[in-house]
Amino acid sequence: MLVLQPCGGLCNRLQAIASAYALSLKLQKPLHIIWEKYPLLDCDFHLLFKKNQSFSIANTSQPHWLFRQFKKLANNVQYESFIYLKKFEHLVLNQYDFTQLDKYNSTYIVGYNKFYPFEDYNIFQPLPKLQKKMNELLSNTENIIGLHIRRTDHIHAIQYSQTNSFINIVKKELSLNPKVKFFLATDDPKEEQLFKNLFPQKIIINSNKDFNRSSIKGIQDAVVDLYTLAATQKIYGSYQSTFSETAAEIRQIPLEIITSSS
Repeated sequence: MLVLQPCGGLCNRLQAIASAYALSLKLQKPLHIIWEKYPLLDCDFHLLFKKNQSFSIANTSQPHWLFRQFKKLANNVQYESFIYLKKFEHLVLNQYDFTQLDKYNSTYIVGYNKFYPFEDYNIFQPLPKLQKKMNELLSNTENIIGLHIRRTDHIHAIQYSQTNSFINIVKKELSLNPKVKFFLATDDPKEEQLFKNLFPQKIIINSNKDFNRSSIKGIQDAVVDLYTLAATQKIYGSYQSTFSETAAEIRQIPLEIITSSS
């Protein structure tokens, strides 16, 4: 059996699960996911995506640090191979071939992002109520470009993907096609208001969005933003953001990362 405990934010986890699923197929081992909630992602997996028969999943809450240490010791005994986070990062950095895990009957991995090649994100299907909201956002509208502006928790995106650069991109696209519209996904309500004021009737947003990631609705709205971005023609994204990257990869659409030199 292959067990994965994905960590980090939403897209860090989706990339890790997609990697683990592809690896489990290669190794011909069943896959089990430990979806651990914590303050910045306090939402069960089944409240975001449909149940998938390709893998099993257990929703848990982040344990007290003392219990976490006990669990780590227990995993070392229970699994033939236990790859904790620091070891995982070391293996990825050194381009470890995870197919070598085939020699173990059971492996437990704590990790994030891509660590094994995979083709797509088809194992993730948003819940019908979330899909309905996505469809409503882009209904009766063509020529939509996606904008992902990350602001509150990513120092490199704030530093290198500045607001003025996104504004210039919108102006450039409008000069090329005055009929184009933009779906804006951002974690900052001030950015939403700024772009709506600058470009009236041109900015589409997920209205009444909850920006609080410690709420269920906040994470559900993040899924809506992610898959609505994926349904646009192309995306202008933020520097080193897995959210921008994943949105483009879901349907294989063009992605341009915006920097001060864009």
